[in-house]
Amino acid sequence: MKSTSKPDMNREIAGVPVDDTPAKKARGRPNHLCGLAESLSESHVSYQQQQHEEKIKARATVRVWNDFTFRYGSIADEYSSL
Repeated sequence: MKSTSKPDMNREIAGVPVDDTPAKKARGRPNHLCGLAESLSESHVSYQQQQHEEKIKARATVRVWNDFTFRYGSIADEYSSL
């Protein structure tokens, strides 16, 4: 079945005209979506790995301070400004 609409006619969806300008501009540019998706994925994985490593370091620091407090008592108790 042949289309009865003219290709250069303005299209409407639900009574609202559709602007083809952004689509035409997008079609004119090289397709880098795959590279962009890969770059964003790598960036996200790198960020998540960095957050995980920082969390591990923070937990280790808390463990060291808790061991210190258990062995020697709280520094705040010894040097309280009250």
